[in-house]
Amino acid sequence: MISIFQFRTKQSFYQYEKLLQTRSSFILHIQQLAFRGLL
Repeated sequence: MISIFQFRTKQSFYQYEKLLQTRSSFILHIQQLAFRGLL
């Protein structure tokens, strides 16, 4: 039971980290596009 709970917590944490990385890279991509638009 405890191991299953730890596994699920690890998985959700990994998914959350992945989401944050995707969001930051998406924001970076938009910033680059805006920068090119200014140039």
